[in-house]
Amino acid sequence: MFAHAQRLRNHLIPSLYSLLLSVPILIFLRYYIVNRHMAYWRLSAIILLLGLFFILTKRYIKPNWQLCIFCLSGFVVYIVNYHVFGKLNVIPEQDYDYYRRIVDKYILYLPFMLLPTVFFYSKFKAKHFFNLLLLAAIYLMVFVNYHDIKLAFNRELLAEHFDPIISYDIGAMTVGIMLLCYAFFVPGKWGYCLLAIACLSLFTIILHGSRGTWIGLPLVLLILCWQYFKHQKNKCVLMLGLFTVFLSINMAIPNSPIMNRVNRLQAEYQKISQYSYNNSSGVRLMLWQNSLHLFRLSPLTGVGMYGIQQQNCELKEQNILPVCFQHQHSIVFQEMAANGVLGLLGLFFSFIIPIGFFIRHRHHKDDLTRNLSIGGICLLIYFFCSGLTEYYLFFADVTYWFYFSVASLMSFVHLNSKRLSYS
Repeated sequence: MFAHAQRLRNHLIPSLYSLLLSVPILIFLRYYIVNRHMAYWRLSAIILLLGLFFILTKRYIKPNWQLCIFCLSGFVVYIVNYHVFGKLNVIPEQDYDYYRRIVDKYILYLPFMLLPTVFFYSKFKAKHFFNLLLLAAIYLMVFVNYHDIKLAFNRELLAEHFDPIISYDIGAMTVGIMLLCYAFFVPGKWGYCLLAIACLSLFTIILHGSRGTWIGLPLVLLILCWQYFKHQKNKCVLMLGLFTVFLSINMAIPNSPIMNRVNRLQAEYQKISQYSYNNSSGVRLMLWQNSLHLFRLSPLTGVGMYGIQQQNCELKEQNILPVCFQHQHSIVFQEMAANGVLGLLGLFFSFIIPIGFFIRHRHHKDDLTRNLSIGGICLLIYFFCSGLTEYYLFFADVTYWFYFSVASLMSFVHLNSKRLSYS
């Protein structure tokens, strides 16, 4: 009787911990999909409290150093540059709180260093994480398709409803990308179903016409085919076949959302060749060129985020820019101008270090570890490529998802590679 009760207790308590973790993650994904802000600190607080509880009860998994550097990278750059070096002090009172929140959001990512401990002792498995992503992908397709049809795929109306649409689409695409990678691990018919659902969720966001979100997708498909074509040829053929059919239909139908955006891109570059920069692509070129100028003014620590806004407002007054932009529409040029060499180092630690971690585990003998590593590589490459034309790190929701999704995959890889996972 006592042994049965003990077994029941050992099963239920970790399940409750896992549920306590799953619910806020699902709530976060739901808020993200409907494009509403939430108090992100609550998820971080739950992770922190669970982590501290396990540590105080002498249950602790030492995180790998790459995860620690990844979680600390943005925090060090922004806390040092804006609090220690005083870049917040030059911001006017009416804008101070706004930029203070942008800086301080990096504090919320520090508890992610405890994710290996939290995942392990709460028995939150990789499959639980991807089940949540599956629910999110299905809800995403229903919600986004409804509004796409309601707004007749009108880019201007969609941009207003999903504002900021490019950053929203980047985060939404990564849900489908991670599911797509995981589908190559899942055996049997369910693996094919999961692959199809992942592709359909990607098609849903592609139809928004955010061209910057398309850049990294071919690389993701190439990596998956390179990694899995030899042993999972049928899944690769299905994946490529679905994309071929999707693109073929969009090339054939009239008023295709994709072809409209492609045609608009061609028109923009024709105007640029005639030295007319008053369009989306032309404005980005001007912002990037100005970033080089700002970098030369302060190469070590940059001119600060508010310094960029001031410069862009001056260019608007001179009718050089159409809008007083708050950022430079590129993670590279933004960090270069706003935070100088310090910011570029932060980008290096945010992308190269975790990619190196995933590459090191790509040939691990454990199938799940290999798959999660491939997924991590695809995720980071996609985030980086998308950031070449959009500074999504300016926005709290997609930035939080970037750090949480990458840290989660790193934690699962760390646990599985050490044979510490319950998966």
